[in-house]
Amino acid sequence: MSPLKLRRFLQISRWLAVGILLFYCGVAHVPAGLGQPDEVGQEIAALKDANPQVRWDAAKALGRSKDPRAVDPLIAALKNTGDTPLRTEAAKALGEINDPRGIDPLIEALESSEYGVRGEAFHALGEIKDPRAIGPMMALEKDPYRYTTFSVKVLEGFGTSAVEPLIVELKDPSSRVRQTAVMLLGEFKDPRAVEPLSAALLDTDHLVRIGAAEALGSIKDPRAVEPLNTALKDTD
Repeated sequence: MSPLKLRRFLQISRWLAVGILLFYCGVAHVPAGLGQPDEVGQEIAALKDANPQVRWDAAKALGRSKDPRAVDPLIAALKNTGDTPLRTEAAKALGEINDPRGIDPLIEALESSEYGVRGEAFHALGEIKDPRAIGPMMALEKDPYRYTTFSVKVLEGFGTSAVEPLIVELKDPSSRVRQTAVMLLGEFKDPRAVEPLSAALLDTDHLVRIGAAEALGSIKDPRAVEPLNTALKDTD
């Protein structure tokens, strides 16, 4: 091959190499819908698949995606009373996505007759951490399966935003709810709880009274001294 032809061959080879490189770089950045499959869209469609396992796996995948487009379809799946495993996975996925649109449907799911759905809805609301959910979540203390073993840890995650709703729960008819409320208020050590906890020292349930005294001891507010002394005298 002559030197001229060799130079032309090498030049064309370089052009081809650059063209191939640009082509693959361009493909790698094609937006979804313009050459690449929309995986979230496919998983949303799969929520209605005839195969139940496909539906359940789709809900799991949508939770992992954390894509807000999945919220409304997952809410619809949560309300699918004919498929308990799908409802359970949908509740969990809504907690993973952590979108405020899921709050009301998840609160409603706390009243489900299905234990798994109630539990996942509880945990999902614990992920979203909206104080409006505190009261409905506390209501599960009356559940025959009792959620106390993990409810305290979940509710602690709300931080001091839970204090006002928990103060309201001190007047709940259920002693179980009141017991958990005083326990949590003691953990938060918020001075707003001093007067309500002082009133709880006169509760009809002795465990609530003990819990209120311990909570006041944790808060260490001078306003609690007199109510605690009075309570001690009443036990003499």
